[in-house]
Parts: sequence; C-alpha cells; structure tokens
Amino acid sequence: MLAIWIAAALWLFFRPHEYIYGGADAGVYVSLGAEIAQHGGFRITDETLANMTPAMRDVVLRPLPNTPRASTYLLPGFYVTDAAAGEVTPQFYPFHPVLQAVAFGLAGGGAAGIRAELLLTGVWMLLGTLAVYLTARDIGGPVVGALALAGLSISALQVWFGRYPTSESLTQFLLWSGIWSGGRWLDARRPPSLWAFTAGCAFGAVFLVRIDSLVLLPIFGVLLLWRWFRGWERPDSWFAAPFALLVAHSLLHGHFLSAPYFYETLGYGFMLLGRLWPFLLIGLAGLALVLYWLPRRIGRLRAPDQLQRIVKVILIGMWLIYAFYGWFIRPEINATTLRPDVFSAGEIPVTNHENWLRLGWYLSPIGIWLGVAGSALMLWRVNRRTVLALALGLMFSGVYLWNISANPHHVYVMRRYVPAVMPFFILCGAYLIGAVINRLRGRGTIRAGKAAIAPGMVLGLLAATIWLAGIGLAARGFVSQVDHTGLVAQVDDLAAMLPSGAVLLFNDQSPVGEGDVWGTPLRFVYGFDAFALRRPPDSVSSTLVEAIKTWQNNGRPVIWIGGSGWLDAEGMAYETTQVELARRRLESSYTRKPTLVDTEMTTLTLHYLEPEFDESE
Repeated sequence: MLAIWIAAALWLFFRPHEYIYGGADAGVYVSLGAEIAQHGGFRITDETLANMTPAMRDVVLRPLPNTPRASTYLLPGFYVTDAAAGEVTPQFYPFHPVLQAVAFGLAGGGAAGIRAELLLTGVWMLLGTLAVYLTARDIGGPVVGALALAGLSISALQVWFGRYPTSESLTQFLLWSGIWSGGRWLDARRPPSLWAFTAGCAFGAVFLVRIDSLVLLPIFGVLLLWRWFRGWERPDSWFAAPFALLVAHSLLHGHFLSAPYFYETLGYGFMLLGRLWPFLLIGLAGLALVLYWLPRRIGRLRAPDQLQRIVKVILIGMWLIYAFYGWFIRPEINATTLRPDVFSAGEIPVTNHENWLRLGWYLSPIGIWLGVAGSALMLWRVNRRTVLALALGLMFSGVYLWNISANPHHVYVMRRYVPAVMPFFILCGAYLIGAVINRLRGRGTIRAGKAAIAPGMVLGLLAATIWLAGIGLAARGFVSQVDHTGLVAQVDDLAAMLPSGAVLLFNDQSPVGEGDVWGTPLRFVYGFDAFALRRPPDSVSSTLVEAIKTWQNNGRPVIWIGGSGWLDAEGMAYETTQVELARRRLESSYTRKPTLVDTEMTTLTLHYLEPEFDESE
C-alpha cells in the first residue's frame, strides 16, 4: 500500500508552485536560500548600500515605524539593521532557508537551484504525511493509520502547501516526527533512548524553523517536570539534552541574527496574552496545580481514577463548548472589522470569528466534527502514546482557531493550520472511525449464502467513505492547479539579458511594488543590486543624479525600470526594451474559498541609461 501511496504522493507533492517573486513569504524564502548558498551566511552585507550617501539610502529604504532593532527594510523580508555598514538581516528563522540553500547549491545554482529549492518542499510534505501516518498507526492501529494517510493525502491544504515553498511542510515533518517518536519514548518502546533522542532533536529543530513554536515551551516544561518528579531516567536525558540545546540555539539566533523579527514577534505575542488574560490566568492556575500535585505523586505513575475522570470530563467539556461556540455562535455575534496594515499601507479585514467555518471550507463540515468528536474520544482514552498528539494538537487548535494571526486572504492564511491543526483533525477523524470499526467488527454478522456481512463493519466503511469524500470534494481545484508554471524560466531569461554588475532602479512607489516583487529574486538569486525608489524621483532629483553618475563613473551599468518621465526631464539618454512576464495562479480572496484561476501579465519597461548625461544638464 505504501508503494502505491508514494507513487501518488510524487504526483501530488512534486509539482511545485513556482513562487520566485518577492513581496510574499514564499518567494522571499527562495531568494534567501539562494543568498545563503552563494555567500555562506545568514546575515547579509550590501556593499552598494553601504557606499551610498545617507540621502540616497533614504530614497531606497522603506521606513518601518514599529519594528524593534530595525527602522527600515531594503526589500520585504530583508531588514536593514545598520544602513551605514550595509547590514541586512533576513526576517525568518534559519533552518528552512539553510536547507533550501543546500538544495540550491547541490543543483548548481541558477534556475536549476531554484527548482531544487521548490522540490524540497514536496520532500518535507511527503515525510510529514508519513510521520502523521506512523503516529496514527501507533495510536489506533493499521486501520486508523490507513485512514489518516488517505485523508491527509487528498486534503486541499496538504497538497497545496506541499507545493508552496514556505516552512510549514518542514514544520509538519519535524513536529509529527517528534510526536511519533516521543509517543514511543513515553510508552517505553525499545530502544527508549533512541526514541527519546529522536523526539528531542525533532521537537528542538521545530524551534529553529518557526518562531511561533515558543508557545510549545510550557507543554515541554510540564513534560520534563513530570519526568523529573517520577524519577529521572537515562532516556529522559537523551530527550532533554538535544531539545534544550536546540531551543537555546533558536533563542540565541533570534537575539543575535534575527533581532527585528524575534522581538517584533515576541512583542505581538505578549500583546495577545494581554488581550487574552483570562486564558493566561487559567493556564497559569492549571500549571500551578500540576506543579503542586506532581511532587506528591513521586513514585506513583497515575492519579486516582476518580480524579482522572473528573479532569477528563472537564477538558472534554471545555473542548466541545469551544468547538460549538466557534462554529455556531461566534460567527453570529461577531462581525468582520478592519485593521491597519503597515506592509500594504492599507486596511485588511479581521475574520477570526469565522476561523472554524473557514477551516471547514478545506476539511468539510463532516471533517471538522468527526475531528472534534475523535479528539474528545482520544482525550477520554488518553495514554502515553496519545498525550503528545493531544497536547500539541489541542494547543495549536485552541490558539489559531481563536486568532489566526495573519493576513486572512485565502489560501495563503491557511498555512497556519498545516503543521498541526489540520493533521490533528484528520488523525482524530480517522481515530473515531477506526474506533467504530474496531468496536463493531464481527458483531451481528449476517450470512448471505457463503458470504458473511457485518453491519457494524459496513457502517464503519460507510462513515469512512463519506468522510474521505467530504475531504476530497473540498480539495477540488487545489489538486489540479499549479501556480506560476514557467515563471522560473521567465525570470531566469530576464536575468540573463541584464549586463553584469548592473544597478537596477525600480521607479515604483507602491507600498509593495515592482521593485519588491521582481527586485527580490534579481538581487538575492542573481546578484544584481536592485533598489525600489521609495520616493518620487522628481522630489530627490539631485540625490538620484549624483548616485547614477557615481555608479556609471565606476563602470557599472544603470537600468531604470518603470516610467521614464523623470529621465526625460533630466535629459538622460537611454535605450528601452520591454519584458513580459506571464503567470497563472489561484485567486486570492478574503470572503470565500478560492475557486477561480487568475491570469496576470506584467510588463517591465527597462531603460538602459547611457554612460553620459545630455549636455543641457
């Protein structure tokens, strides 16, 4: 069965969306991977930026009003932390782009390197799907494993983000590898030290991929305290050592190499905690009770059965109330509002009250509610094999189904659910169906001639069919569509026509304009100095003229991209050519599940400035 699945997975996950352009996380990751591969470090030194006059730097850098440790950025995702030194600090955490850099380098760079980076996403999603399958199989047996594998493989979000080069697929692989191996460690499967070490490495590595993994620390803190109070064993050290080292590494990286991103995200997290202080208070009270209770249970592995039942009933009740409120009540009593968005310099909607319903767009309503019921059943039967899946799945579900913390345009925003929430719902749905099948198997067997029919088995298979059909129907359009096919080749051709050492000036003052979109790959993949003019050129004419003369006197070609009115006003001579970039992609929508495919045509007008100015100047 796995061989057949792998053949199907190659088709599902290894047809990548060709997101190479900047202005959005996917293309920024690709460009950052190429940059790391070519220059061997995470932080970037831009000599051209450093050699600019302060006035010219003001022209090409966009101010950031509320970002700690950085007041401007060069291009989206690339903070400027020391303009005079040309120090540029990438936005993201390092593990994903470093692995992309390895792929880029092994493939030889250029267009082949970009394609290798894009294919790497499919590798992680294939492995992530297998990790969820192995977890489901350990938790519920072969039937649950097979159902989880099938449901996850055909789900819209799994397929879509298996082709989308952000960090979610790698996070899913590491997180569920940790859940699988951690469950085996806690269940004392042999060899326990190997399973503990694998879990510690996998969970620790998650902290090097995504900064929002910091919300996991309380869960692992309680886990390690429980292991300590029950009697620390050698396998526990095999878990704790790599986990602690990798978490410390992530914090040190955040402080020293990703400070703007690190401290901005931490500040946002503390702001959310301030708004949700009742939940924080409940969590702290629960943690205090755990810490009070654990020392008194030294040597005793279980709380009294009656206490266990009470706690489980409370937790299940809270989860069911939360699901009912999120699906039925919250969408009716709240309304969409608008909030300012610094990046786009406009307003974007806040749709958190519809988070449950919008997840249902991609899992189907039956997928949502079988997941809720299955997680409640799993919580009632909680054991050492399931405790990590439950703790992490419920925690991420509780957080992101309350506040998705992202620009809610689809399908982009659903990436928040890919590492944990969506696989958790599918696993729990499979667990519930598997429990029904296992409980009713062989009961009330009816013989029809030589055949024996078990109505319970038929009921279970019918439920599985309806569940899988719901997930599959919700994936229509997402499996077949591949965004931006051929765009890598088009951008590669554009780069090939530019002279070596060229300085590219994009005359577009949009908050996220052509310079941000196309300048990002041209700068970080192909090595051209690309700058977006953040101010109208006629307002900074003398500064621009001086910079252009300096570059030309140093033998560097200067290419002006965009409207030529200022060039004509300044009497500059130039030759013009045009480049067209065509792409097709799934539409973006704030109000509904995307269904349409948009065709976009971008025309870049390139003006090659002559080395000398007109004498009338």
